[in-house]
Amino acid sequence: MKNEIQPEKRERMPVAQFSIDMARHSIKGKKDGREPLTQEGMEEAVKSRLGEKHDQLGDIFGSPRERTSQSSLLRMFAERFKSVDFSKVDPEDIVRWLAEGGLKKVETPLLNFELGDGDLKKELMENFYNSQYFKWIVEKSDQRAEETKQNPEKVTPLSIQAGNVASFIFAEVWDQYSRLNGDEISPKGIDFATSHQSVLESFLYKVIKHAEGEAAAQTFVQSLNNQGFAENEGFKANIAIYNPHNPEDWEAVIDYKNKKYLLKPDEVVSIIKEGEDLKKKLAEGFEGK
Repeated sequence: MKNEIQPEKRERMPVAQFSIDMARHSIKGKKDGREPLTQEGMEEAVKSRLGEKHDQLGDIFGSPRERTSQSSLLRMFAERFKSVDFSKVDPEDIVRWLAEGGLKKVETPLLNFELGDGDLKKELMENFYNSQYFKWIVEKSDQRAEETKQNPEKVTPLSIQAGNVASFIFAEVWDQYSRLNGDEISPKGIDFATSHQSVLESFLYKVIKHAEGEAAAQTFVQSLNNQGFAENEGFKANIAIYNPHNPEDWEAVIDYKNKKYLLKPDEVVSIIKEGEDLKKKLAEGFEGK
């Protein structure tokens, strides 16, 4: 439990702080070849964040799949949407309308997933329908991606998914540093980022493994019924920057179900490197296929 912290024991005061609210998307449906949120999905996204008030809002992030940005937006503005009748609303219209009004919406492949092909995709889908999806991701996906010689651009096993989320957080930290003005950094506020089942969990699995060891990480997998986050479930990454002139003097506290895990920059980089190392191995195997 070396990385679990008690906030009151922290002594230094940060010069800048911001948070990223990260969750799986809400309930999706099918419509004209699309997969937007359903009416229930919109309502549940709003309910998941009712009662939360934020002094300053940041940006919304999602994967290239529309249901993620829709979920981020509804979670960010939950209090404003709590009385809306969603029965005849296309959630993408809300996203478009607010973007036209100046809201920054960013789609990033770092929050996306790729299924791979051949035997690996078949195994993945079998475990998904057998409710063993995340357990298989953790225990088998890295190894099977290598064995089946997957294209690293079209597959996201455990280490790549975790590395992508770590890279996303790292990029947001660097964006905060870019707001440096003299000795002060203008705060970002709270960002909302939405992804897909197994993506955020892969990162959190590695965080818990770094902090408490393999047994605790496996307990985390079991707590998700071996399948992964439910819709709108996730965690917060709370970032503190202590020296605006030293890009290595920051830390992230991952807050999941009232447990807090401290991550230093080198640990974030380590998770990123594990993903990059796997990508290199896959590229070598794919080229020699």
